Amino acid sequence: MKEKFKLDENLPEAALALFRKNNFDAVNVTEEQLAGATDECILTVCGNENRVLVTQDLDFSDITLLGRTEIPGIIIFRLKSQSREAVIETLEKLIPLLKENSATGKIMIVSENRIRIREV
Repeated sequence: MKEKFKLDENLPEAALALFRKNNFDAVNVTEEQLAGATDECILTVCGNENRVLVTQDLDFSDITLLGRTEIPGIIIFRLKSQSREAVIETLEKLIPLLKENSATGKIMIVSENRIRIREV
């Protein structure tokens, strides 16, 4: 089964478009009326929908989240600039990795020059 993704509200619409352009099943919290929802709510929804969360919110970097929740995986963008351009440029580097490797069971910390993967 192909992985599904949910993009947090702190990512630009262009990020969602890039996921979809690359044939990923992706939605964002805004189109599902979850903007402003608590972290716990987002985690629950991602778990219920079996979606990997993609976010810039460092609150989700706790490695124990995967063991304490039903969320399949988390991808966190930790960029010096959170501009639309910086996010899209970094996402364009990440997409080929996601096509070849599963994000399930992992927290991936993505920076401009590196991707750290913590497996649970």
